Amino acid sequence: LVIQDGASAIELPAHAGSMVGQATVAHIGFTVGWKGTDSCLAWTFRVKTPGTYDVTAVTRANRDRLEKFGNHELRVELGESRIAAPVGVRDADPSESAEMWQEPQSRVGQLRIDDAGEHTLSVAAERVDEAAERGLCLKGITLTPVG
Repeated sequence: LVIQDGASAIELPAHAGSMVGQATVAHIGFTVGWKGTDSCLAWTFRVKTPGTYDVTAVTRANRDRLEKFGNHELRVELGESRIAAPVGVRDADPSESAEMWQEPQSRVGQLRIDDAGEHTLSVAAERVDEAAERGLCLKGITLTPVG
């Protein structure tokens, strides 16, 4: 169970979630084998400060092999709310001066949490980039309070 500290951002790391499907979470903290739409990752967390949150997906990429990691369509659900957006190497830095191994942060959208207490957030791939031999390498989701 992830517990929000005051009004801070809520970090939902892949290794703290519950994975369903063929994908797994590796010892390095990223999902592996997520190559289809049959897997789902979910977290239960406790919110202390209700409100609107920016949702960001953190993935993994290698600057010199971006095509192996690709771009994917990720769906995020919280209660009755659902948002989706492309995530992945589109948010990586391909420049020579950038770090070799990167954790691109892709904005997915906003979700409103109306009540303090326990909630469940789940993510699933609506589309996985078929050319990405590594599949969807998700490190986690960050919920950042707006305002």
